[in-house]
Amino acid sequence: MRLGLRTIERVTTSLAEVAGARTKDRALVVLPLSILLENIGSVYVPIISGAEIIVPDASELGISGSSQVDAERFAEALNRFRPTTMIVPPHLLKLLVTLGNQQRLPDSFRFIAVGGAPAGIRLLAAADDLGLPVFQGYGLSEACSVVTLNSPASNRPGSVGKPLPHTHVRVAADNRIYIGGISADGYLDSADFDHDAEIDSGDLGYLDDEGYLYVTGRYSNLIITGYGRNISPEWIESELVAHPAIAQAAVFGDETGGITAVLVPAAEISPAQLADVLDDINSMLPDYARINRHIVAPSPFRIDTGELTPGGALVRSTIAQRYMSLARRPLEETA
Repeated sequence: MRLGLRTIERVTTSLAEVAGARTKDRALVVLPLSILLENIGSVYVPIISGAEIIVPDASELGISGSSQVDAERFAEALNRFRPTTMIVPPHLLKLLVTLGNQQRLPDSFRFIAVGGAPAGIRLLAAADDLGLPVFQGYGLSEACSVVTLNSPASNRPGSVGKPLPHTHVRVAADNRIYIGGISADGYLDSADFDHDAEIDSGDLGYLDDEGYLYVTGRYSNLIITGYGRNISPEWIESELVAHPAIAQAAVFGDETGGITAVLVPAAEISPAQLADVLDDINSMLPDYARINRHIVAPSPFRIDTGELTPGGALVRSTIAQRYMSLARRPLEETA
C-alpha cells in the first residue's frame, strides 16, 4: 500500500481529535509496528500530541505470535508501564476483562481502542461493567486505517462509531459499505487510486438513525444457510470468542446448509463441557444462525501455519482446507 504524508497527517489529526489525545498520555504499543493501525494510533497520534510512547519488546508484554499471551507477564507489564491509551484486538480485550475481574489491572487507562476484528456485544458489556474505557472502531488500509470510532463523547456499544471528521461513509442498498473523502495513493506497482472516488470496503453493515456504523461482516464471507438466510460468520465468531472457554473460532457453511465451527478452546476442556458452552451460545442466537456441529482444532491458529494474517485476521481458505473435510464425517468423529 502506498500512503502519502498528507493523507497520514489528515487521518492522524482526525483520530487525535476524536480520541481526545493529550500531552499527558502514555501510549503503549501492543501490536506489531508492521500494522498500520498501530503506527497511526499509538505512534503518530502521540507524536503530534506531544505525548509519551512506550515501545516494549513483545516478550516484555508476554506476547508471542498473533494470539499467544502470557497473562502473568501481560498483567505485570501493564502495571509497570501504567499506560493511559493502547489499541487491542478482541482476544486481548478478553484478557483485560479476565484480569480486571481478578483486580490485576492498573487504574491508569483513559482510552482503550479495540479493532482488527469484531468485538462481541457481551465482551464489550463485560468491559463496561468493569469501568474499562473501551471504544470500538473500524478502518482499512485503503482508507489509511481508521475510518470510524466510538469516543467518550459519542459511544454506542455494538457499533464501530461515527465517521471521523476527514471522511464519510455510505451504505448501499445491498448493505455494502463505501468510504469517501480519503484514500491511499494506491497499491504497490499499480495505478494510482482516484482520490475523488469512494472505496468499496467489501464489508457489509448499516448506519443507524444517529449515524453510528455497524459492521456485520464481509460480503465475500457470507454463508447461505438451509433456511435461505445470508449470515456473516464474523457475527457468530464474535459471540463464540466472547465466551471464556473459547480462544479462537472460525465459522463456515457446510454441505448440509448448516453451520460448522472450528474451535480452539482457551484451556483443556472435556467434550461434554464444550457441548454445554455451545448450547449456551446457541441459546442466544436465532435458530437460523445456530451451530450445527463443531471441530476442535488440535493447536491454535497461527501466522506461521498460514491460518492467520500478520494482523491476526483469519485466513479462511487455509482453515477451511485444513478442517472442513472433517465436517463430512459423523458428528461423533468431529466433536
